[in-house]
Order: sequence, then C-alpha cells, then structure tokens
Amino acid sequence: MYHIKTRTLILLFYFLGLTTVFTQPKAIEIEYKRNDDNSVDFTYIKHKPGSFQVVMTFSQLSNCRQGKYSAIIKAKTGRLLRLKPIDPEQPINFAYSTRTGRGTPNPKIDPELKYLLPFATGKTVSVDESTQLRAQYFKAKANASWKAFHFNLPEAETVYAIRKGIVVEIKDGQKHEVSNNISYTSKLNEVLIEHKDGTYGRYSGFARGSITVKLGQMVYPRTQLGKLTQFNERDYRLYLMVYYLTQNIEDYKKQSLQSEDTHGYVDPWFVTEKGVVKLQDDHQYTVQLNEEVILQEFSRREKKRYKKDPVSFQ
Repeated sequence: MYHIKTRTLILLFYFLGLTTVFTQPKAIEIEYKRNDDNSVDFTYIKHKPGSFQVVMTFSQLSNCRQGKYSAIIKAKTGRLLRLKPIDPEQPINFAYSTRTGRGTPNPKIDPELKYLLPFATGKTVSVDESTQLRAQYFKAKANASWKAFHFNLPEAETVYAIRKGIVVEIKDGQKHEVSNNISYTSKLNEVLIEHKDGTYGRYSGFARGSITVKLGQMVYPRTQLGKLTQFNERDYRLYLMVYYLTQNIEDYKKQSLQSEDTHGYVDPWFVTEKGVVKLQDDHQYTVQLNEEVILQEFSRREKKRYKKDPVSFQ
C-alpha cells in the first residue's frame, strides 16, 4: 500500500467567508429611547448566537460629549450605552451609524490548550495540511500563521467536536458531486463553533441533512456534529481549522481575494496514540480519549453532571 498525496485546489468559499465576516445582515437590532431626564438609552437585540462587535459612530451630536462607542456583546439583549446631556434641561440631538461583525478581535489564547481528534475513538485517519489558496492562487499576502487540515477517510464517518463551544453558524443543503478531478467547489456543508477564548472551529464536509446540532447549542468534546459526505471516488473528507479575528471592525476595509488576511490561525495540540502532538502533513494518527482534556473547559456543574452521566455530553 502507498499513499498518493494530492494538493486538491479547493476554495470552499469558507476561505472567502473568513475575509467577509463583517457582513452579518440583521444580526444586531439597535433601538433607542429618550428618558424624562433627557438622557437617551440605546439597547440591542442579538438575533444570532455568538459574540459580535458593535461600533456606533455619531455623525451629528449636540448637548452630549459622546463621540463613538464600541463593545463586544454576547447576551441576547441588553443596553449598549446611555447618552447624558450636558444641559439636562435640553434634549440631545443626534445622528448615528452602526457597524457590526462576528468575533472578538485578538482574543487571549492559551497556546498549550489540548484538543481531541474529531472522529471515533480508535479510528486511524490520514491528515494533510490544506493550502492557503488566497495566497497561492490570488496573489494575496501569505499569512504566516496559516494552519488548516483535511482528514481523509474511506467511509462516511461521524464527526465529533474537538472542544467545548457554541454552534454559531450552520451551512446545510449542499449536495456535493463526487469527482476525482475537482479543482474548485463551494458546495460543502459546514458547522462553525465559537470557543470560550474567542477562537472558532470550522468543520466542513458534511453530508446534506446529516448535521445533528442546532444553532445556539452548547457542544462538548465528543458531541456528534454530523456525518461526512463522499469527496471523491477514494475518500470522505473533513476540512478543519481553528482561527480567530485579528482586526477591529473600526479598521475594516472592503475585502477582496487579494486582500491581506484578517485572521490568525491556531496550530492545536491534539491527543493521539503518539501522545499530545501537533499534526504533521501527510501523516496518520489514531484517535485517543483523555478525560482531563474532555473536562478542561467544563464548569463545576458540568463536571458533576459528566461524572454521573458522561453519555449525555455526546
């Protein structure tokens, strides 16, 4: 037996999607209310799960010193800010615009955090590094931190979460056409999970209708996400990356394929039969469980529940 390594040209539009995370239509709804003391309260309703940046810029403002406001919001509803009048006897007059985008820029990341491989215990999988296509084929500046993988399997295996997090995006409904000559496709079903530290895990390659999690659901290491679809005549394939936002929304400019990447990428430590390692290109690894890793981000209450019924976390 020998392994033929392929560098399949896959754009996946999730690579493109990473550069356009700020276009989140109707994710945040902002309202304001004038109070009897002439102050003004701005409140929000968040219609999508996960963390969002919000920036309010006041193009016109009188009887108040507030100029710009920015925040990261995570709750479903809340108050953004209160404008207070300089002269409490007079109203505040204003005009404003808002910008919103998913993600927390430059989050604090633990470089020693450990992850589980995304397949069933004991399963041996082949791993290749995925190419950063924007840099290689579209003349964009290469990102020194780039790291992404694809796992090749002979059957339609179940994919498991590698870490605790919240499901913030699901792309389903795409039917992938099997071919050995694929050079480009946007037809991959995906699950995006936001982790506690502000990073994201993006899993791509699910069979249509096989995704078993829902938007806003908390998932844990070993939670089943769905089953893979056949990628070509040889393999079923999962694309996986862990990344984070590096740019504040105030600094955002219109992105294109040639634009500099606005994300950083994590090269995780994975639990394998070889110990806790960083995955190497064109290698095989066997999935191992480690209870300490499973519990590392659990709350005290979750740990108690896990001890009583670990199956309920799958």
